[in-house]
Amino acid sequence: MVLETLFSAKSVHRHPLLMMLHAIILSSVAMFIAYYMFKESASMLGIAFFTIGLIPVMENLLKHEEKREAKHPGFAPTFLARHFNVLQAFAWIFIGLIISYAFWYSVLPVEMKTAVFSSQEASLGQINQLKSSLSGAGMATAREGCGKDMVCWFEVIALNNSSVLVLAIILSLVFGAGAIFLIAWNASIIGVVVGKDVLALAASYSQFGLFKGIIAFGHGLFNALGLIPHGLFEASGYFIGAIAGAIIGIMVTKRHYYAHEADTIIKDTVLLIGISFACIIIGAAIEAVVIVSSA
Repeated sequence: MVLETLFSAKSVHRHPLLMMLHAIILSSVAMFIAYYMFKESASMLGIAFFTIGLIPVMENLLKHEEKREAKHPGFAPTFLARHFNVLQAFAWIFIGLIISYAFWYSVLPVEMKTAVFSSQEASLGQINQLKSSLSGAGMATAREGCGKDMVCWFEVIALNNSSVLVLAIILSLVFGAGAIFLIAWNASIIGVVVGKDVLALAASYSQFGLFKGIIAFGHGLFNALGLIPHGLFEASGYFIGAIAGAIIGIMVTKRHYYAHEADTIIKDTVLLIGISFACIIIGAAIEAVVIVSSA
């Protein structure tokens, strides 16, 4: 109960950065509870517990946004500007989770790390690059079939990422926690990849003694910035899609409406979904260029 109400919806709306701190604290607590109570299933239950703990503040935040939208509707194309704080909240949650999972992957004992991150390790498999993990298992086959064909890569990445986006929208609409779980799952995979990089870098900083871990962790996070060109668009697409589904879901469950409220919100959510797919397409194009260039 304490963690669920650590920050109010109003404080988060004013200061979205608080969600990064919330995500770090909540994911860490959820991880240890899952490990000590359900060791065999700690990997997935850690994310599930995090999702459960985050639901209250995100639900209140989205309800707050839906009320603002209903009372003070604006021109549809300005939706992103009017709801930028919610987008920031999702982004900071994502970043906070990456930092949290990367940290714990790099410092936990091997036995505990194996249990806590078993599902993420299984998902990554033999995929060495983060772009493969984000785009799905089909990338391994595509790597052999596409070669240096940029259009082929674009089609594979766009199709896979679009399917994830559709799932995020549907989950957010019919089962709000599902979208949060999906975002947390993707963040955990990225965190594992960053954690692996930190462990590999630590050896090169052995001369710094006790500070080698801190320097290696910073270096690992810095390397993760290489994902920004395409990752920024892909993550934004998922966030925007999840918000669209959640807002229309909240509207559907309401019993009373302001004048023209439904029409305004539907127009905004349709526009949002269109923007989310545009982000996915742009991200796929950039990622295809990066893959072919580095091949």
